[in-house]
Amino acid sequence: MSGQNENWWEDTVFCEIYMPAFAEGNKSAFALLASQIEYYKELGIGGLWLTPFYPSPKVDNGYDVSDYENVDAVYGTWEDFDNFMNAAHAGGIRVIVDMVLNHTSTDHAWFRSSLQRSSKEDWYLWSPSIPNNWESFFGGSAWEWAEERKEWYYHSFAKEQADLNYRNPEVIDAVSEVLAFWLKRGVDGFRLDVINNLSAGAYEKDNPSGETGVQLHIYDVNQAGVEGILQTLRCRTDVLSNGKAFLVGEISSEELPVIYHYMGHELLHTTFNFNLGSMKTFDAGRLLEELRQMQALYKKDQPTLFFGSHDMRRAASRFGLDSSRIKVLCLLQMTFRGIPFLYYGEEIGMRDKVYRSRDDARDCQALLAYEQVKKRGGSDKEAMKALQEKSRDYSRGPMDWEEAARQKAKAGSVYRFYREMLAYRNAESVLRKGSCSEPQEKYGVISYDRRNGDKKLRILLNLSERERPLTDWGLYGVKPAVDTKAVFSDTVIGKNSAAVYELS
Repeated sequence: MSGQNENWWEDTVFCEIYMPAFAEGNKSAFALLASQIEYYKELGIGGLWLTPFYPSPKVDNGYDVSDYENVDAVYGTWEDFDNFMNAAHAGGIRVIVDMVLNHTSTDHAWFRSSLQRSSKEDWYLWSPSIPNNWESFFGGSAWEWAEERKEWYYHSFAKEQADLNYRNPEVIDAVSEVLAFWLKRGVDGFRLDVINNLSAGAYEKDNPSGETGVQLHIYDVNQAGVEGILQTLRCRTDVLSNGKAFLVGEISSEELPVIYHYMGHELLHTTFNFNLGSMKTFDAGRLLEELRQMQALYKKDQPTLFFGSHDMRRAASRFGLDSSRIKVLCLLQMTFRGIPFLYYGEEIGMRDKVYRSRDDARDCQALLAYEQVKKRGGSDKEAMKALQEKSRDYSRGPMDWEEAARQKAKAGSVYRFYREMLAYRNAESVLRKGSCSEPQEKYGVISYDRRNGDKKLRILLNLSERERPLTDWGLYGVKPAVDTKAVFSDTVIGKNSAAVYELS
């Protein structure tokens, strides 16, 4: 496999696979993925991240898990899973899987046992009365009445997703066993969903409201005790995998110091930075600010570099990018210091799939927004507007394999450029291990240097509408090592283009 060193993930370009999108119209998503391993290998992908594929009622597209140690039949059989894993590893591709440890489905055997006050009575958060004003991240109260137990239980997302009680050490042991189960099945690591939301501390305090009246999530996240739980999980996975299991966390925060806080020798290997990844506009000033903050904070640690996921609109649509700017985004991901995560279809410039009616929607967050407007007496038009604003369905359409095949055969295509850039990053240790200078901006062009030993590269990202002379960046008559085919000569960098120059 690629990246044989202990921290193999630092040498790896990942691609997120949203499992429902690979199941539509196919007998087995795992069988389809196994058949496409050569595609991802040729692209230069070294790691695949699979979103939840466990049995689930799919209230939240699989993030409401009803059985942690099984494969949902909609994605295939155990044989299909094992064949996929074998094909991936034979092709030099590692596999990390989404693990939803904050909550389970209310259909999970653990919750049903807790509901009946049996051996798992306090594996969830129960209260005889509503103890605080906490709201679900999906809207409405985070407390739901359970008639069978005659108590309220806590759910930070949908009411069908009950939060586990991490103050109980039995819960920590149980989820540790789940991680051990999948490591034994051959997975190479885990993406830990909303891992800073774990209910590990007190829940007596009310959350305050912001200036607009929207509740601020203060006391229901980042609770005392979360760090200790992560240290335990890290220690146990390190022992089971000889330190080779990759742990990457999704942190529900817009504060970069909070996101970074959960990284460290005894915590997670890295965390997703949504400040960079979920920008709504592709603006040079905003981009520069985020890159500088990452450089200042992460020091020698490796941040994530991504612009798309199953929780946001596709980058090409969100940013209004043409093929030239899509290539600029790709070059940035492959040359800045960090671990790149692509979202399936980005390599062919896939755009949003638009859903125009309630019947088309699948995202529970969007459907809840629709129903809340209707309950307030809103019109269908107002409800659809709320649905579309909250929807995460835009980026969840099927992979366009026909377009991928067309672009593979076409010189100058977005796919061809991605393949070239991934090959370049995979071949150049300076891009994986080298130092990175503080990014600078001049005339709408962002620049930074990468250095490793005697090798030094200068990267220019021209986000302006004018070509710029290379002499502005101390470059004289040099040919780009890699470019977006928009560089007009050896003396200028073209508008909306990017290039890498090797310095002597």
